[in-house]
Amino acid sequence: MNAPNAGFHAYVRGLKIDGAPWQKDWLRAKELLGRRHGGAITRLDYSMAAQPDRAWGASAEDRPPSWGAIGNAISTTWVARQLTEPAP
Repeated sequence: MNAPNAGFHAYVRGLKIDGAPWQKDWLRAKELLGRRHGGAITRLDYSMAAQPDRAWGASAEDRPPSWGAIGNAISTTWVARQLTEPAP
């Protein structure tokens, strides 16, 4: 996982998964756990910002479906924070 300046910038401005742009601000748990395109995700590249980008992940197509329709969804911001913040 790559999230430059995550310690100084709290907002996700963009994400690439294995080099491909990802516009949604959520991932399905099964994608994160390795079932995306028949293999595990090998790289998450976050673009971080000091201010929120209210356009990123905001379109109707980028909204997560209802919880029951997708199983477990995980916020990409939550993933970035869990993997970059030191443990308490």
